[in-house]
Amino acid sequence: MTTHLTQPVRSAQLPPELPIGELERRMAFLDERERAVLCLHLGLDGCSPHHISEVAHLVHVARSRARIIEARAISKLQHPSLGGPWAA
Repeated sequence: MTTHLTQPVRSAQLPPELPIGELERRMAFLDERERAVLCLHLGLDGCSPHHISEVAHLVHVARSRARIIEARAISKLQHPSLGGPWAA
């Protein structure tokens, strides 16, 4: 799944000042399911954000599993080893 982010991130979990290019670079480190969950739930690929229940249905997992996948993906995006403005 290739994702081209086209709108600014509006999420309490992702900093709004994070440049789209930096987010795209970091998204490349996620597996396909992690990217799908984030893109669908946060509306990162230009479509409107979906409720976590809808995301879970679309990726064929339980709602609780979708939340776990999302949390793991956000943790990977924030990892200091990726450097850049989001590194702690």
